[in-house]
Amino acid sequence: MRSTENIITEKNVNNLEPARKKTVIQILLYVIISFGIMYVTGAFYLKKDGYLVKHNLTEVSNFLYLLGIFSPLIACVILRYVSKEGFKDGIMLPKFTGHLRWYFIAVLVPLLMGLIGCILVTYSLNAGFSFKNNYSFFVNMLNPAISLDMVYFNMFILLGEELGWRAYIYDKLEEFFRSIVSQADNNGKHIYNNSEDAVSCGNYSDENVSGVDKRAVSLSVIIGGILWGLWHAQLVVVSGLNYGKDYAGYPYVGIILMCISCIFMGAFLQLLRKKTDSVIAPTLAHAVIDSCIPAIVSMFLSGNESGNIQFTFGIYGLLVPAIVAGIPSWYLLLRESGK
Repeated sequence: MRSTENIITEKNVNNLEPARKKTVIQILLYVIISFGIMYVTGAFYLKKDGYLVKHNLTEVSNFLYLLGIFSPLIACVILRYVSKEGFKDGIMLPKFTGHLRWYFIAVLVPLLMGLIGCILVTYSLNAGFSFKNNYSFFVNMLNPAISLDMVYFNMFILLGEELGWRAYIYDKLEEFFRSIVSQADNNGKHIYNNSEDAVSCGNYSDENVSGVDKRAVSLSVIIGGILWGLWHAQLVVVSGLNYGKDYAGYPYVGIILMCISCIFMGAFLQLLRKKTDSVIAPTLAHAVIDSCIPAIVSMFLSGNESGNIQFTFGIYGLLVPAIVAGIPSWYLLLRESGK
């Protein structure tokens, strides 16, 4: 029999509001802090003709860039300590015992995503599956290998993102949606067995309890991914992140595509977080994605191909592989929540 500690009965529905309000406030404050810092700092370091560039203040620009990237971490730390949650859960520590295979998956899946992207981009641009230089196969393969070596540095940077998204807001969203779905089902008496005696005794149906968890997980993945995508929106608009600027519907289409990719990528990263009970595995995967996928996808490109290379790269090199990785990850998250 599943544990029913988190399921709302008729007797404790009235106790739901204070806890839900607290969660809503935490979610809103996270959005305000992380988006506020990201957008304010970005307004300075992203403008090519801005004050920082004119006066060659690259150190200040770099500091503001890091401040923006670390804004989810800043929000997470503030809210965890204000609410007295702290980091007693050890989410910042690697937990290899019993979870080692998921750390290998954190590396292998992004590399497979890169290979899928490489095939799709090379084929769509008619580039041909051959190296466009006179170097040996070994030398050509050094570029992705060197990129893999950058993972260690990127992990430090991307820990700022993952501590906010995977180690905080996704869980808060799941907690919020679980309370919403549970109360909705309680009002309709769908969460219980059909008899009135079962309702009064709080005799739950495991199938319906599982349904509550699955809907909460799916909603947290969707809304969390949209928020994560919108957090990148300024980069999409100003610097053409992932999709460039030369496409119909710029920048709105790019922002929508960014949100879609973040939904599915978020499912994969959140699966790693839950399976390892640590933020290190998703940080590792995120670092491999950012470090290695561009090098792998562009392995057979010369840069002189016809067509919109950057937009093609964004669609087939990033979005499609994210969906390929995200769908089975989403399924595994739902299966895990049904246990």
